[in-house]
Amino acid sequence: MDFKAFLNLVRRQANTVGDLTAALGQIDIEGAEAAAEALEAERRRILLDGSDKQLSDVEDRIATANRDIERLFAAKDEIERRLEAAKVSASQNERLALHAAAKAQADAAAKALSKEYPEIGRKRPPVVL
Repeated sequence: MDFKAFLNLVRRQANTVGDLTAALGQIDIEGAEAAAEALEAERRRILLDGSDKQLSDVEDRIATANRDIERLFAAKDEIERRLEAAKVSASQNERLALHAAAKAQADAAAKALSKEYPEIGRKRPPVVL
């Protein structure tokens, strides 16, 4: 997933637990920091051997890389927060579904009993004391 697609996923408000878990797994802060360090090394080389234009270009790329690292940290925090909320929501939805299924069974049993009970009473022989 490219960086823009990743940011679009983070900016989207409704995500599933699976989407968020996958996005969290794709955050590569170490890789972004390594890329920024490589740009810093290139900058040091250009300071000695390059032109001002080359230096300006690499400094722009360093600024972009550092912004991307900050975005990754912010995205990681936000995704972790959303993932926890999504897990809670999924758990609540599961409990609500179980409750609805149990209520439907209880309602069906009550309906069947209310229909059959009077008939059972009529068929039962009288009790002699």
